[in-house]
Amino acid sequence: MGSHTPFVHELLRYLEDQGFDGSPRVLGTEGDEEILTYVDGHVPIEVAPETISEVVVADVGVRSAFLLIRRYHDITTGSELAGVEEVVRHGDLSPWNTVYDDDGAFAFIDWDNARPGARDEDVGYATWRYLMLGSPAAPPLQVQRRLLRVAAEAYGTRSPVDLLGHAAHAQSAQRAAFEAGHADGDPRIERLVGLGALDFITGAQQWLADHRNELLR
Repeated sequence: MGSHTPFVHELLRYLEDQGFDGSPRVLGTEGDEEILTYVDGHVPIEVAPETISEVVVADVGVRSAFLLIRRYHDITTGSELAGVEEVVRHGDLSPWNTVYDDDGAFAFIDWDNARPGARDEDVGYATWRYLMLGSPAAPPLQVQRRLLRVAAEAYGTRSPVDLLGHAAHAQSAQRAAFEAGHADGDPRIERLVGLGALDFITGAQQWLADHRNELLR
């Protein structure tokens, strides 16, 4: 647990009260550990692409993920937790924080970065990560092109052009956050930078710039 925990637990309890079944439930705490319900399913591992289930990058996987994102955003719109912001962002929407079954995505985990913000911040990061834009584990470009349209249709209020613009912004924002954390000596960020996180982001930014027009064809 950390300074974020009271807000996250309040959010998870709010989602439970609203009948949202796409998040774990808070059971309590024990020392400095939180106790949540276990969500049983397939959670992909980014660094082990050979273990990622085909459903993750299938149409059904992307469609279900963006439908779930939209449903989550709609539930938090206008809530006290969102405050003056548009929604409560999950803050780290990616396949690596999503639980799948054979029918697609059905729950999100790892809510530690949740905070009030704009839909497009979540949607842009999700577009980058669920479509694996610039990732070694990415499906072929023609598949990503189709998935981009699937994602836009599922979320419902954003075009493919919008999604790519928000994805580029998300990449820039994450790069800035990593550079700031590295400069401040944040041990978690330093560890990730040491593992190549900044190089990965730079490569993903370049990939998206190089392939944007092909994705929109």
